[in-house]
Amino acid sequence: MVTVLSNSDVHRLVSMREAVEAVEKALLRRGVGEFVTPPRHYVANRKGALTFTIGGDAAEGAFGFRVYGMFPGSREDDQLVVVYDAATGELRGIVQGERIGAMRTGALGGVAIRHAAREDAKILGIIGSGRQARTQLEGAAVVRDLTEVRVYSRSAKKREAFASEMSGRQGCASCP
Repeated sequence: MVTVLSNSDVHRLVSMREAVEAVEKALLRRGVGEFVTPPRHYVANRKGALTFTIGGDAAEGAFGFRVYGMFPGSREDDQLVVVYDAATGELRGIVQGERIGAMRTGALGGVAIRHAAREDAKILGIIGSGRQARTQLEGAAVVRDLTEVRVYSRSAKKREAFASEMSGRQGCASCP
């Protein structure tokens, strides 16, 4: 049976804590050669390109790829993650939307902070106020008890919107 998840399904079903733990496990397995992550592949024409990221872990039972377009007018939601059973090659799932990629990136930041930042770090600095800034803050909040977030954005309006939205979502005293 193939499971198909939308962007809103990922929002509802996967927590950033789960994403951080999954990414950390994958990185540890990659470090010992058990998780395969070849370089990205690009298929281009005169108008743009498709980007493919590929990876998997036979011992964990799954291989897959992510594909997204880099064309004028490409939307962040125009990407797919496709997962196959590593033992049988059977298609297991398709995830549509940007949330899973954004979570992966934020989770990578969370793992990096877990291992590279001081354990007592409570202040986070973020440059930018877009989608990746949001998931970077989410990932950091999983691994550190933040009391303050300092955000820089060239747009005061976007910075203030980010601060308002994320203060309510993260629950730290002065985030951002």
